[in-house]
Amino acid sequence: MRSTAYAFTRLTLASLAFVGFARAALADGPWTSDFARTYPQIHDAFSELHADNPTLISKTSLLTTAGGRDLAVYTIGNAASRDRVLLLCNHHGDEQWVAQLCLDFSRWLPWAQARDPEIKRFLEVAAIDVVPLGNPDGFATGSRYNKAGNDINRNFPYMWGHTEPGTSNRRPGPYAASEPETRALMEYQRAFSGRWIVTLNYHLRYEDSDGANFILLPWAYTRGRTLTATEMERYNPFLPTPRDAPTFTVDTVPNVFYPCPGTHTDWTWNELGSPALTMELGHGYRLPNRTQYVTQLLEQENLPMFRIFLRGALQVIEGT
Repeated sequence: MRSTAYAFTRLTLASLAFVGFARAALADGPWTSDFARTYPQIHDAFSELHADNPTLISKTSLLTTAGGRDLAVYTIGNAASRDRVLLLCNHHGDEQWVAQLCLDFSRWLPWAQARDPEIKRFLEVAAIDVVPLGNPDGFATGSRYNKAGNDINRNFPYMWGHTEPGTSNRRPGPYAASEPETRALMEYQRAFSGRWIVTLNYHLRYEDSDGANFILLPWAYTRGRTLTATEMERYNPFLPTPRDAPTFTVDTVPNVFYPCPGTHTDWTWNELGSPALTMELGHGYRLPNRTQYVTQLLEQENLPMFRIFLRGALQVIEGT
């Protein structure tokens, strides 16, 4: 792992309301009984969650893809609020278990609403928009790319096509925002008349990765630019403190990987002014075994970090 200019952080789990959720999942409770491996499984699981929580969850269909699949947003919380968090999963369809994580985050919210005062308050004053499959056709076929063969997360307009030594820009599309999935998400974000408090875009690292998780700040497109001290003040509410998050390191995309132009994170921060973070989880693309997923990846790592993000959003909303 490369050293970073940002703090390595650790998290104390005892007081957070997710341990019971994860253990119920492990015991074949009403949540994670198995991995959602296919498009129909993810689609049906979110449809069931929506039906079970009709006053808490609403659905918006953004697009029917070239493959005939639904690119959907599920709004969880106060849909009338002008404050939103965006959770985006599976821009790359081969990063398979991100979809399960996104589903379990969404299942956890109604569960935590009855047990965690901060989450209850967040859902009263704000909402989280969940895009479980940013690339439905790619997820259905196990491909990084959409049906046209292009990488949606290299197709956003900001710095599309930028090149410098080491740039990763394979299949960015024939021109900026050429892909229907890109345009649909951009139009949805632009049309919202309130404010995006923070945007979270979840990805997986390679098969041979070392288990380290990264929270990656803009800018992704270049090694030559980082956030200013003033800009970092906008991001600080969402970043772990020195007592938080055992395997997460805050860094930038080029420092950990390579420059990536045309990303959703850079576009969101540049055009909408919403703090935007790329999550790169370090346990590889393959589905972990169920015990590891529930006890480590869900309970110990990602639910705690997700709660930190929502706690930071609540602090921004309420000015605390």
